[in-house]
Amino acid sequence: TGTQVQKTHKLSQWSLIQEQTDCLHLQDAVSELQSVYVIAAEGDTVTLDCTFETSYTTGQTTLFWYKQEVNGFPKYILRRDTYGTGDNALEFQKDRFDAELNKPSVPLKIQKLHLSDSAVYYCALSSTHIISSSLYCSGRTLFI
Repeated sequence: TGTQVQKTHKLSQWSLIQEQTDCLHLQDAVSELQSVYVIAAEGDTVTLDCTFETSYTTGQTTLFWYKQEVNGFPKYILRRDTYGTGDNALEFQKDRFDAELNKPSVPLKIQKLHLSDSAVYYCALSSTHIISSSLYCSGRTLFI
């Protein structure tokens, strides 16, 4: 017999209009600590909070950030792992889009804001554990 490994994905959403997503919350969670709305001017720097908790002490925890424009699909921005690895998509260079995973948070810092940065931003958690787990999510809003 082998060891069963299952991935669990957590998702937090920010959008222009507040949306609350009712989900099952048992062992792991992703949440936001900031105001419902974040408004900033072009050229500013903004930090989008994302905190998480997991009941597992072993396994890899990976946090992802995504951007979704109106009528578009979510675009991958970056990922950060508990073991120090991570990357940014070519479109989202680290000099403008950066995050550092420091349990229990992985805030996204966006510098030199452009008007085109206005969008829905998602923070997602993926945990790999040796025991099965379930899916959880929560929602908040953000406007840049």
